[in-house]
Amino acid sequence: FRLTNLVVAVLMIVSAIVFFTWSNFGRIMVGVFEIIFGIWMIMIELFDMSWFTPYVQFMFTWRGRGLFYVFMGCLTLGNKTYGWVMGAIIIAIGIVYIFL
Repeated sequence: FRLTNLVVAVLMIVSAIVFFTWSNFGRIMVGVFEIIFGIWMIMIELFDMSWFTPYVQFMFTWRGRGLFYVFMGCLTLGNKTYGWVMGAIIIAIGIVYIFL
């Protein structure tokens, strides 16, 4: 599951970089949030962040992580085809986590 979580984080960061190519201010701000959360997810997976764990308990339960992925997948959905594809993949992974 760690690899799946890293893939979701990378998808979020890539979609955020794509959002920067659009001139819409709202999309740029969504991209900033996705980069921040993508880096945050990578750090949770790769490093011991026990000092941060009490503040993000939802990320350590299946349902909490799944709901977070569904939320971030909805933010990723965009006007272009790649935004819809990346968002759909993240939402699908989130749904799988919810049912685990």
